[in-house]
Formats: sequence, C-alpha cells, structure tokens
Amino acid sequence: MIDFEADPVPHVDEAAGMARLLPADRHSVVQAESWALTERLIDGLWSPAHALV
Repeated sequence: MIDFEADPVPHVDEAAGMARLLPADRHSVVQAESWALTERLIDGLWSPAHALV
C-alpha cells in the first residue's frame, strides 16, 4: 500500500512526460525512475485492496 502522506507523489515534469513517449530502453536514469514510480502507482490502483464495490 502506498502512503501518500509519508511519501507524496511529485508533480508531473518533463522526465515523466518523456518517459511515457520513449521506449524503456531509451530512458535516461531520471526517466526510468519516474516511469518506475508511475508503474508502482498504477499497480497500487489495480490492487484488490483498493477495489470499491
């Protein structure tokens, strides 16, 4: 589970935007870190612990 109070999500910046457009093998270190955070957040949204019925 992600604790947004202890670890707030940073604003979307140029690295995050470019990471969405480039293939993973062309990411810079900063883009790779941003993309890893994006995947972690998406995985957290899809986890069954957050499902609303």
